[in-house]
Amino acid sequence: MTKSRSTFITPDGYAVIRASMLVPDRALGVEVSVLINGRAVKWALEGDILDRSRLDRIMSFKIRKVLIRADDEPAFRRYVERAFDDTLSNESSSAQQKIQATSSATDLAVQDILNTPEDKDTYNRSQAYFERLGALVASLPGGLEEILARPYAAESHDHLSHSLRVAALSVALASRLGLVSKEKDRTALVTASYLHDAALETAGVARAQLHSQGAVRDRVAEWKTHPMEGARLFQGKDFVNSRVLDLIAQHEEIPNGDGFPQGLTKAKMDPLAIVLSLVNRFEDYFERHEGKTAPALDDFIKSELGRYDLDYLTHLKAIVLQARPLEPRTKV
Repeated sequence: MTKSRSTFITPDGYAVIRASMLVPDRALGVEVSVLINGRAVKWALEGDILDRSRLDRIMSFKIRKVLIRADDEPAFRRYVERAFDDTLSNESSSAQQKIQATSSATDLAVQDILNTPEDKDTYNRSQAYFERLGALVASLPGGLEEILARPYAAESHDHLSHSLRVAALSVALASRLGLVSKEKDRTALVTASYLHDAALETAGVARAQLHSQGAVRDRVAEWKTHPMEGARLFQGKDFVNSRVLDLIAQHEEIPNGDGFPQGLTKAKMDPLAIVLSLVNRFEDYFERHEGKTAPALDDFIKSELGRYDLDYLTHLKAIVLQARPLEPRTKV
C-alpha cells in the first residue's frame, strides 16, 4: 500500500473520487454516493455491478465526482488495480474493456502523482500504467478508436479525459513518424501527455474555463506559465525522466516560433514535443467542435498550416479519419 492518496477528504468523512475511475461490468469494492444539494446520497452499494449505461446516466447529469467513505479508500484502490490486472490478463477482454480498465488505473495514478509529486514510489508505480496505455494504443486493434469514440460533450471537458485523448493520438502519430521505436520514448510521451497540464490542474483552472470567452485573459498568469510550472513540479527528482520535463515545458511551443513560454523554433524543440504540441492543439479544436470530425479538421488545418510541417498535419489527419470517419451528411 502506498502512502499517496487519490482523493481529498471532506469534513464529513467522505473521500472524493472521479466518476471516470469506476469500472463498468465489475462488482464495486465500495459503497458510492453522490452529492445532491450539499448532501451525500447513496447511489451504488458494495458488490453492485455497474453497466456502462448506468455510468453514462450519471455522467449525463454532469456528475464528474462521486463520494466513498474515507476508510474505504484502500478498498477502492484495490478494486481499480485488480480490474486493471484481471482485464489485461484475460485474453477474451475486448478493446473497450482493456481501454476502460487502463484508463481508470491511469486516472488513479495521475491523481496520486499530482497529490504527492515528490513521492518516488508513487511515480514509479504509475509508470507501469502509462507504459501499458502506450502499448495498447500502439498494438491493440481498435484501441485508439475506442478512446476517440468517447463523448465530447461540453460538460466532459476535464484534464484527465483531455490527457487520455492527447496521449492516444500522440502515440499514434509518433509511431507513424518513427519517433518511438524504443519503449522508454513512448512511455515518456504518454507520461508527459498526462502531466502536461499539471500546473493548470493544481491551480484549479478547469478546461471548460479555457474554452469560455475571456477565461484565458482572466487567468493569463497561470496560462502563460503553466508549461514551465508543470515541469518545475518534477524538477530535481532523479526518478523522473528528464525528457518528460522537456516535453512538459515545450508542449505549448510551436515549430514556427509562435508558441510560448520561450518562443522556440523547430530546431530547438524535442521532436516528441512537436508531436505533443500539435496533438494538444488539435484536441482543443475537437473540444470546441464537440467532437465533430469534419469541422474540427477543417478549422484545424486552415489555422495551423504553416505553423507545423505539412507532413505532420497530413499524418494526424489520416490517423483521425481512420479512427473517427467523417459523420454522414444529412440528406436534404
